[in-house]
Amino acid sequence: MTTGGMALQCVMELRGLAIVFHNPISCSGRGNCCSRVQFADAPGAGFLNQIKNRGDGRPVAGRVVKCVQAVAEGPPRVDRYERGVGERSLDASTSNVDAFYSASLAKLVRRVNLLLERVYPQSSIPDCLSELHLKFMSPYLVREVLKNQKDPWLSLAFFRWAENFPDYKHPPDTYVAMFYKLVNSKESSKPGHMEEARALLTDMSRRGWNVSCIYFNILISKMCRLGQTEAAKKLLEEMIEGGPSPDVITYSTFISGLCKAGQITEAFQVFDTMKANNCAPNTITYNTLIHHVGKVGRVRDGCKLFQEMKNSASRPDLVTYTCLISGLCKAGRIEEALHKFHDLKTEGLSADVVIYNTLMDGLGKAGRTEEAGELLGMMKVNGVKADLVTYNTLIDGVGKEGRMDMAFSFFEEMKAREIEPDVVTYSILIDAVGKAGHAEDASQLIDEMLELGCAPNLVTWNSLINGLVKAGRIDEAERVFKK
Repeated sequence: MTTGGMALQCVMELRGLAIVFHNPISCSGRGNCCSRVQFADAPGAGFLNQIKNRGDGRPVAGRVVKCVQAVAEGPPRVDRYERGVGERSLDASTSNVDAFYSASLAKLVRRVNLLLERVYPQSSIPDCLSELHLKFMSPYLVREVLKNQKDPWLSLAFFRWAENFPDYKHPPDTYVAMFYKLVNSKESSKPGHMEEARALLTDMSRRGWNVSCIYFNILISKMCRLGQTEAAKKLLEEMIEGGPSPDVITYSTFISGLCKAGQITEAFQVFDTMKANNCAPNTITYNTLIHHVGKVGRVRDGCKLFQEMKNSASRPDLVTYTCLISGLCKAGRIEEALHKFHDLKTEGLSADVVIYNTLMDGLGKAGRTEEAGELLGMMKVNGVKADLVTYNTLIDGVGKEGRMDMAFSFFEEMKAREIEPDVVTYSILIDAVGKAGHAEDASQLIDEMLELGCAPNLVTWNSLINGLVKAGRIDEAERVFKK
């Protein structure tokens, strides 16, 4: 290292929030060679002007300025400024600079959040934070405060306060951090959160930034989950009028939210608007509508959507068939459901355990348990592994018909295939044997459950009590009830 390089050192220490520059050659021991510069986190133009000229008017070496800038901008990477210089401008190692920066920032973030939590909302934010004597603001500091502050309202208050600093404007990524803080908060259901998140997107647009449709989609999804479908509708209308243009995810998200809220008619209106605006529905859009219209008994609409889907670029998939078959079964249109099931091969699709279970359930509720049992054999032939739902469905179907031998046969088969019965399995069996007048079997099943560590639920106990009452064992039923 040259003499000039050794002469200039930058000694950085944490004195509140300051960097101290030290020139050992001019030092007389009285500290007149030092200049102390206050800063928040990252330099603004004014900050760099201060550190480029010490108190005596002589400029600090450019390499030190660059090193300080690297530390302040964070995360620090001093080595990138030293490449090709030939000597180190700092007496400290890069790791020491990193440690200084981390300690400085962590201390500041803790102080900011502590002051906010102590005083806000009784006092204004400027009053809360005035004792910090911050002269500059930076995006990095704002993001760190937001990341470490749990209260979204305190985060927003700090965010709004920070943007009032001279020569500082929040960049897009800071807005995004604040946006996610609001929409992902556990307290996001509280009044005002979604309105503030919407206001952030508006601010970004006013600044001329190209705000991605992704953030609008996230907001619409959150609004729907909170039951704020009217607010979501208004946001969609604003997007259609002023941008960004809604995409297929926007429409599909809102349609799903409306369906879950039971607003099927409104969902179809949005669906029509989507197509009118030349946004082609995708498979998810169609599946969402087919699923929900089937649940409310509008299976005719589901069939129309299915046919429209087949004539579009969005081809039906296994989920589509499952939703349609489920709707047809609920409507008692079993033959049509079987027809759609057999169409799977024509479409080049292989039935999975979910679609088998769906059709089994429909057949069982229609009293066609023999055909449901045949589906189990078909599953074995086609290499589809039955699961707990499969056997619960089969046991429930034959149990309701009073075919207890068949019910216990399925029960033993599932255990032989290492499918462990759950509380639903036992509850179904206990209910079935109770109605068949076999109260003793019901009591034995309860004992078996307890031995296996499978805790009976309210349905289980009610089924047992009903079976005991039906068998005339009133005293025993009362004892079970008192338990």
